[in-house]
Amino acid sequence: MNEERRIIPQRFSSNGYKLFGELSEIIHGNSTEEEALKKFEPCLQLVLGVVEEVNRDNVFAKAIDELGWGSADIDEIAGDAS
Repeated sequence: MNEERRIIPQRFSSNGYKLFGELSEIIHGNSTEEEALKKFEPCLQLVLGVVEEVNRDNVFAKAIDELGWGSADIDEIAGDAS
């Protein structure tokens, strides 16, 4: 997904999927409470960053649509967002 839309925040881009994996481990109860609490903040930041990137893409897409540009322009700009 990130290759197509680049939704992983830049600071996590080199290891974003590792952090998603850790989040999955916590959600599925495969870690201790102490580990889960330690990892909560970075996982929260990753999730919030993804939501912000998706929202930013939606804002860009709406503005491009209101300008009357084509959907190819939306895809190009959204794909190039960092």
